[in-house]
Amino acid sequence: PEGRLRLRLLLRPPVGPPAGRRVPDPAPDDSLEDSEAEAITACSWNQNVICSDVPVLVEFWASWCGPCKMVHRIVDEIAGEYAGRIKCYKLDTDDYPQTANSYNIERVPTVLLFKDGEKIHSITGTLPKAVYVRAIENSFLQQ
Repeated sequence: PEGRLRLRLLLRPPVGPPAGRRVPDPAPDDSLEDSEAEAITACSWNQNVICSDVPVLVEFWASWCGPCKMVHRIVDEIAGEYAGRIKCYKLDTDDYPQTANSYNIERVPTVLLFKDGEKIHSITGTLPKAVYVRAIENSFLQQ
């Protein structure tokens, strides 16, 4: 068992930027200030996600992640289109690695869907908006 754990840890892909590469400062357009989806912190996680009275979508992202910028736009569109029916948040995995680790986030971008405080669906990678919308409709709104 100990050997398996060690091997699993060695094979687990890193969440951060590639070793030896400097992480560039985010460009001004990487800001979440104009975002429809709010930034969330480890401190506000329980109140906004676990205790939410409506379904929640959380995007796990990092400033060095190019594909995350594409998912940001999709999540922002979804936040506007589903306003009042679901809440959308974004969590920076570099700022809050413990929260990301508690949900086994190994790659970014990853989007998790929560209902009644429980994770019910996960989408990893940059996919077409229709994939996220279908997951929301199937997980939250058809019941």
